[in-house]
Amino acid sequence: MPAPVIYSNGVEQAFSDRLPEELKTPNMPILYATDRVPTNAEPGKMRYGIGRSRSLAMGEAIVGFGRGTTWQDLVDDAGVDTRDRPLKMSLQSVTEKVRSPDYPLRYLEAHRRAGTDAAALAEEDRARAAFRQLLRRKLALAPRKELLICVHGFATKFDEALYTTGALWHFMGREFVPIAYSWPAGSGNLLRGYAYDRESGEQTMFHFKRFLKWLSRLPEVEGIHLIAHSRGADVTMTTLRELALESEARGEDLQRRYKVRNVVLAAPDVSGEIALQRLTDGGIQSISERWLTYSSGRDRAIGIAEYLFGDRRLGRLHLNKMEENERKALDDFAGFFGAADAVVKYRGKLGGNFGHEFHMADPVVSSDLVLAIRYDRDPGPEHGRPLEARGRLVWAVDEDYFESPRE
Repeated sequence: MPAPVIYSNGVEQAFSDRLPEELKTPNMPILYATDRVPTNAEPGKMRYGIGRSRSLAMGEAIVGFGRGTTWQDLVDDAGVDTRDRPLKMSLQSVTEKVRSPDYPLRYLEAHRRAGTDAAALAEEDRARAAFRQLLRRKLALAPRKELLICVHGFATKFDEALYTTGALWHFMGREFVPIAYSWPAGSGNLLRGYAYDRESGEQTMFHFKRFLKWLSRLPEVEGIHLIAHSRGADVTMTTLRELALESEARGEDLQRRYKVRNVVLAAPDVSGEIALQRLTDGGIQSISERWLTYSSGRDRAIGIAEYLFGDRRLGRLHLNKMEENERKALDDFAGFFGAADAVVKYRGKLGGNFGHEFHMADPVVSSDLVLAIRYDRDPGPEHGRPLEARGRLVWAVDEDYFESPRE
């Protein structure tokens, strides 16, 4: 991931002066949660495959940079737009700290009054307490007592999820506590692999929902930021919708209960019509202070999904190809959102072979992401996010975003 242009151009400072010395290191500690089946259980060298587990594992990984890389090298790297040499990441260690019990029906919270297995409940409570203890130590060190949770998409392996989380946390100034939520994806086969990953995403919602409940109940957690990519966007949206429906039935205040500050849908592989329905029904829109979507008409990976499912995807927005009734519907739906919410249309070409990771590959898009999450800025030049308005909800970003330093 190249440095966001707001750092290389000197618009903002990559790392705050208040960053603790313990975080000024090439080695990045990343917490993780996964319902993948382990493929190697050796201490410090845990690895996880694509098998689906009935339990949720939680632990810590150390992601490092190339041998000999110093903290000053990373500081210097954040201030340039072209690297002299690539910065490659590698896994130094992966340590599973705690695992929840398996979840056949007798373990479910809804069955507590119907003779739920007491031993299983005690085991779950111990797992929850152990992870909270680990999280408390990380929160005590973090400049901001907030969580940055990254949810990957289709065909992503466990190690790749850790690298992505590390890169985003690093360029968010290392101010949050980073957590990679990794679900069983990455079989490699295109069509059957896509089908497998899609169902893995449906199964993981059970674990992800419980995990978010655990996190949000911790008093030390002041906020949660979710960055979901590709199929991970559907996992995140559906999980949040279920949480919203449950909480509204109990009469809870969604913001106070779950503390979600931002939900970012990066290149979301979700039907546009379904996404708008979910975001405006069942209270899901009000579960987060800000909803931010990044879409690109050049995203070939999303184009394949459109071909398979025969509908327009939220991650491949084509305003100029919309029919009049579709434009009107988009404007009508925009009324459900606030000034902080936005769908950002990317008009560049970067993002890997299929243009699917432009939110990290393009320094102008990553700059907008940083400004929204780290600096809490609403869209629009008057707020320091010089996006071009394309409607009530849609904005556009070009390569000249923050072309020159701010005077």
